[in-house]
Amino acid sequence: MNIRFIPSLRWFGSRGPMPGLGTVLLLCLAGLPLKAGSSSRHVITEFGAKGDGRTLNTAAINRAIQACHDTGGGVVVVPPGTFIAGTLRLLSHVELHLEAGATLKGSTNLGDYQLDGVRRGLIFAREATDLALTGMGTIDGNSDAFFDPTRMHVLRNPGFDRRFTRQGEAYLPPDTLFPAGPIYYEQRPGTLVQMFRCERVVVDSLRFLNPPEWTFRFGDCDDVLVHGVTIRANLKVPNSDGIHLTTSRNVRISDCNLSCGDDTIAITGFGDETGPSPEDPHGMEQRFISSAIFSKMLTSAKSLEGVDRDQLRTAIARGLKNQDGHARSEISAIYRRLSYDELEPLLPAVLEAIEKPAPSGEMFADGVRLNGLKVLAAHHVEEGMQACADYLRTQNPWASENRTPEILEVLRPYGAQAQRILPHLRETAAMFDQGEKNFPQPLSARKAKAVREAIERIEAAQERPDLKRLK
Repeated sequence: MNIRFIPSLRWFGSRGPMPGLGTVLLLCLAGLPLKAGSSSRHVITEFGAKGDGRTLNTAAINRAIQACHDTGGGVVVVPPGTFIAGTLRLLSHVELHLEAGATLKGSTNLGDYQLDGVRRGLIFAREATDLALTGMGTIDGNSDAFFDPTRMHVLRNPGFDRRFTRQGEAYLPPDTLFPAGPIYYEQRPGTLVQMFRCERVVVDSLRFLNPPEWTFRFGDCDDVLVHGVTIRANLKVPNSDGIHLTTSRNVRISDCNLSCGDDTIAITGFGDETGPSPEDPHGMEQRFISSAIFSKMLTSAKSLEGVDRDQLRTAIARGLKNQDGHARSEISAIYRRLSYDELEPLLPAVLEAIEKPAPSGEMFADGVRLNGLKVLAAHHVEEGMQACADYLRTQNPWASENRTPEILEVLRPYGAQAQRILPHLRETAAMFDQGEKNFPQPLSARKAKAVREAIERIEAAQERPDLKRLK
């Protein structure tokens, strides 16, 4: 994928216009995607939709889309008015066209965003071809309905520790409301527009307002044009990103005006976008299940009595191969609740999850590594010492000056046995002393100091616990 920066245009970053950075155009090999269908025209009001700003029109609009698809394709027209809706499923050969003065606005009821038992956003498409969203109208995600601007956003990542931020314990302190946000939500709809494994897609000229999280996600899509759109997110809404491209090809984004509360345009790959099954090509359902089961149900349960251990081990082993580092970290939170006998068959998978990073979500993958290292150390698994020494060097640089002492603390249960990795630790201290590329020198010096203190502690250790080997 080629990326060209056009300096004569404007890039809108996470806090509004930023002159001089340019607008990103993603210029790839394919031609312009064709707009959907034939001359067939279906006006949603003819299917019972009412643009009164009160009536729920999900069923009526989906009927219009289905009828258009069934007749070979064409245009579904949203006339002037405010049309409330939940999740709409866009089908092949259909152009959803919003006329000037038309607003498609998200429902305030979370129950209206269910599709095949999964919570979605306002517009969803899977494995469809020749799709278009066009017109001079507005698609409004209605984020205000799901957020409380008087309360601070709650950090929901399992294993999150303020010590690993540059501000330490002062980072987003509870019960403090910052004027710039982020603000609180309990639950919210999914990405405003999601398209998975779709081909020949056009999004042209529309305005997208108030996404409750990401505005667009194109996952494993091919031949996409996003042109002339405007995105205006509430900058206080967490994760109110603009356009996410995950393992997609032949994508062009041009002449857009984007103001978002997080990433404006993000290009990522989850490693295997075709996923574990045709029904879940992006592994997204598996990630949601990982979060629900491991970070909510099992880690907060008073007891694991009644949980089938064989099935649990199978779920953990499979989850540790998830393509997303965040999901792996959520799964690893269960380690501390299992005995050594219960964990022993999983230890090779635990070690592999430490040594081999996930294809995506690395910013949130420290949990699976630290939790794994702590388990190996608690049971004196020999391979954990070298894995710990290696992780000191390969960890995410972000907040690594705060994480480094915790990694070194993992070595304490090994006692004098850790003396075998002292040469490696001395090299690491010297590396930090010399400074790291694109990392502040004073923070590297803090890391070097922490490593030298750990070396002194290990040199003075006397106890030599018996070690277990995995290989």
